Amino acid sequence: MEKTAKPKIQFHRNTPEQLSSYHPRWSYILPGKPTADCTCAILEGVTLKHPNPDSKQVKNCWAGGSRKVSAWFKTVAIEVNPESIRIPSEAEEIFFDPTKGDRFFHFYRPGTPANKEFGGKPGQFKIDYLSKVYALDNSIFGVIK
Repeated sequence: MEKTAKPKIQFHRNTPEQLSSYHPRWSYILPGKPTADCTCAILEGVTLKHPNPDSKQVKNCWAGGSRKVSAWFKTVAIEVNPESIRIPSEAEEIFFDPTKGDRFFHFYRPGTPANKEFGGKPGQFKIDYLSKVYALDNSIFGVIK
């Protein structure tokens, strides 16, 4: 597992246009290293970087334009392509799809009121920090502690 003292390792999901056998689902950047790819990962001490709503790129995506990397995770530790991943029962699926109008990373929790400050919808529970994240091929789960 790669570790840093502060959340300096960047981790993001690749857009559908980027996916290929040479460019899998996830990418990460260790400090001072080039971007690397992985098919799955476990992250610890994760801060979520939400999209900047004033960004031209983000506004274009929300209007139906192309989807670029505009949101990512910063983590202190990452284990890439572990042999197996066991998702703990307290983990919840993380959602963020700007092409569907999502404005931030969130858990879906029925009964959560809409976060009007951030343009959220009912049921979206905004998350800013996770103790652990489990990134699989087509889904991602997180634990708040």
